[in-house]
This record gives sequence, structure tokens and C-alpha cells, in this order.
Amino acid sequence: MVRSVLAHHLHRRFSDAEIGQLVRHGRTAAFQTVVVRHWPAVVAYLTTCFKDRAAVSRGTEQVFSDLYDATAGGSPPAGSIRVHLLTTARTLALREWNRAPEAWDMADGFRNWAAAGGTWPLSVNSRITEAYHLLFGRSQAFLWHAVVERDPEAHVARVLGMKKQEFGAFAELSRTALREAYRALQGNAPAADNTEPALSREARVDLSDLDGQLRAQLPVILLGWWEGTRYEEVRAATTPPAGFPPFLARAVRAASRVPRVRRRNSMLRCFAGLRLGLAAGGAAATGVVPAPSNLSASHDDAASYAPSPSPSTAPGGSQAGDVSPRLVPATDVIRAADYTAESGTLDAGSTVRTLTDGSLLRFDTVDFGDDARIGITLGLMGQGPPGAEIAVRLDRPDAPVVATIPAPEAGSARWVHAPMRPTAGVHTVYLTACCAAGNSCVSITAFTFS
Repeated sequence: MVRSVLAHHLHRRFSDAEIGQLVRHGRTAAFQTVVVRHWPAVVAYLTTCFKDRAAVSRGTEQVFSDLYDATAGGSPPAGSIRVHLLTTARTLALREWNRAPEAWDMADGFRNWAAAGGTWPLSVNSRITEAYHLLFGRSQAFLWHAVVERDPEAHVARVLGMKKQEFGAFAELSRTALREAYRALQGNAPAADNTEPALSREARVDLSDLDGQLRAQLPVILLGWWEGTRYEEVRAATTPPAGFPPFLARAVRAASRVPRVRRRNSMLRCFAGLRLGLAAGGAAATGVVPAPSNLSASHDDAASYAPSPSPSTAPGGSQAGDVSPRLVPATDVIRAADYTAESGTLDAGSTVRTLTDGSLLRFDTVDFGDDARIGITLGLMGQGPPGAEIAVRLDRPDAPVVATIPAPEAGSARWVHAPMRPTAGVHTVYLTACCAAGNSCVSITAFTFS
């Protein structure tokens, strides 16, 4: 038991995804942190399926054993681990019902649902779930934990590997992405409110109470069988195991017999990969609320840098940020302060970059992946007269514009989304302001592509 407690203590600051990397490279005991985080949820779900505590206990261990095998084998689940675990638990319960439909240890409600064919309720509008599936895995996991299950911010931050102060910005970004995906499915362009006549009645209901509709619809659509009240009661009353579950204890013993040199070399490769991932994610840090007063971290200008061709001769010319080559995932939230080079921007040393007419921010090696990205979302604060815009270009400061984002009205801070020309591969991204000459017109906090 002492070893399992120590393992959780050592790894509790790692995200679920990072723990998956550790497990794949031989750090078997790290999986205990996944067990501690998600065990009560699986116990609670299986309690709505089985009457017998022994059946719940066996099923819970089997669900986590399956997840461990998939993770160690290099095939971890995409999206939310919690949803994956609950889906596995439902499948296990259905398999047990199919084997013995009249078994005494089945919960009556679950038995009746399974006997009726395990049908999904027709009263639920699946459009919000379709939009949810269009999001990236990190946003899916965030919405499930923060909105559906209403987990504490500190827990959500640890599961996803973010800082607690980044919670609000990522919440806003995830909800914005969900609304826009929903509108796209409706055939509507993104809009500032949820009342335009083009939206159907169901869409207006969904978008006016997004959190409530997510809680009401998402579990039922994703899982089919869902007793939300009972699930919440049992989850709150359940504590994770103090020691390694039997399957994990066996895996830890087996791993301890691996020669030390092999384990050491594997872990060195793993931590090197984690450092690279965190470096790329440093530009993401999942954003900040787009208001200058809330931001304090400074950009570390390492050396002077002159982009070619030179974007501007304005004062405060180009300066380099982190010049080490690395790929920055386009789907991360990239902070404005993590630019590679800048020209003519104001508020040097702040995490917010304020742009004037013609000023520019450059971000190198942004990886759009193999699937084309078709949208950009920026955290903006209007600073000047109306009509200001941010132009997005790729690879050259004089290249054709791939997206144009209107600045909010002066004093307004929000996330603004705009469509862009489909883009894949690795590119240098240029953000250029167009506004009244000589005026500060817009501040940028962060941006991401979708």
C-alpha cells in the first residue's frame, strides 16, 4: 500500500495523457494515478448496473485492466478517458446481462433497459452530441469533467495538464468551439447571439443553456444507460483503493523484473518526449482571459531576429522568442507572448501584445497536421475605433490572406472565430493588424486553429 500511495504522490501532477506516455515507457506504477482519479466514477456507474458489490468490484477492476492493457500496448483511448471507462463499463454490464439475463445480481432498471434492446431515448436531440464529437479530444474531456460531471477545477486541471488559472479561458474556448460546431451542423455561420430566426427552436434551446443541455443530453447519448442521480450519489461516497488493484500489482511486479538498464533507457526516452511535448504545449498553456489586467507573465526575448523579408521598419523591430526548433500544434491555444518575432507591437514584456496599423506577430513551425484546419479563434480586446481587423498569412508576411478576423469594439474582450482557407502541414503564421494609422487598435491574448 505504501508503494501505491507513493506512486500516486509522485505522478499526481501529470495529466492523464502524460501518464499514458510514462506507462508505455515502463513506468507501470504511474497508472495508479489514473486509478485514483477515475475509480469512484466506474464504481458508481457499475452500481447502477449491478446489485451485488462483488460484481461491481470485479467489473471495476476489469474495466481498468482493459484500459491499462490498451495504454501499455500503445493504443490509449482518444478524447476523455472518463467517458472511455464508462463506455467500457456499460459494455461489460451488457455482456454479463447477455450471458445471464435473469442473473440475480443485475439492477432491475438496467435489466429492463437491456431487455428492451438497450435503446437510446428518442426524446433526446443528438445534434449537441454531433457537435461535441467535432471537437478535439482535450475540449471533449474538459466539457465532460467540468460541465457534465462538475468536477472541481483543480481536478479538471490535473486531468488535462493545465494550470488552475487557465481554467476560465479554456472553458470559454471549449464552449465557443462547441457552439460554432453546432451552428455549422445547422448550416448557420457563427454569430454573436442565439436568437437569430435562422436557428431552429431546438437549437435556440440548446445554445441558450449550453451547460444544462450538455448535462441532460450528453451522458444519455454517449452511454445509453444513465441514472445520473444515483451515479452522482455513489461517486461522491466512493473512495479509490488504498493499494494497487490486483491487476496493477501484478504488472508492477512484472515490470520490476525488467533489467534496470532497459528501464532506465526507456524512461530517459520518455522524459525527453515529455519535455518536448511540454515545450510545444508551453505555447498553448490553454490560453488566458483576454484582458490585459489579468495577465502578468513576460515574454523572454532571447536574441534579435530579423525576418526575411523584413515585415516592417517600425520601432521595436523584430525580436526572437524561443529560437529552438519545435513543432507547435495548431490546435493548442498559442499565447501571443510566445511569438517567434514581432514588429511594431506595443506593451513589450507583457503576455498581451497590442497591435497598431501594420504591426506584426510571427509564429514559426505551427503544425496544422494532416487534416486541414478551416477556422481560427483569437482572444481579442478592442482598443480603438471600429473597423480594425487581424489578417492571417502563412509562410510570408506578404502572402495572400487566409483569414480575416474583425476586432471587437473598444473595451470589449472576447474570443472571436473566423473561417480560414483549409490548411495542413507545418507553416509560419503571421498576424498583421489593419486599423487607423497611428492608433492602437487591438490586443491579442492567444489563438488556436480548428
